[in-house]
Amino acid sequence: MSELGFQSHHISCTVKKPDGWVREDSHAAILVYLHQLPYLVDVGFGDSVRQPLPLTGEERTDVSGTYRIKSTAGEKFDLHRLEDGKWKILYRFSDKQVQLGDFHDACLFNQTSPESHFTHGDLATIATKDGRITLSGLTVTKSKESGKNKFELTEEEKREFLLGQFKIKL
Repeated sequence: MSELGFQSHHISCTVKKPDGWVREDSHAAILVYLHQLPYLVDVGFGDSVRQPLPLTGEERTDVSGTYRIKSTAGEKFDLHRLEDGKWKILYRFSDKQVQLGDFHDACLFNQTSPESHFTHGDLATIATKDGRITLSGLTVTKSKESGKNKFELTEEEKREFLLGQFKIKL
């Protein structure tokens, strides 16, 4: 973003799971300053907000849902998504600048640990004009504003699907 003339810096985030939190500070995102106000920009969090989100608590809606950021005690912020009429925390972050090298240990964990959900099978996801397509193992999830559609593939269908949807040839 800095190369495009925007003031920005990396931040670290801790992802919330239904049963607790994942490894602390293991997700990277970017804060970009637009008109001197900080906005969260995160293109790497899968099925999440797809536009800059102000840290003001203002709600924003796009094809993936309705989101807001709320400040917490201790100079932290929570990214929320509205699900079934209730706000769900997706992750917590600080606005303090970090360097990409600060994620080295977390990257090793995410890529190699049996405790990381990234090591339990193939995973590919791509944003589309009207939602998202995710392949996890042999399960495809197509998300749109109207809801999610899941279906299973065979190994051969998976190869064709990866090539057709993600341009990945195995």
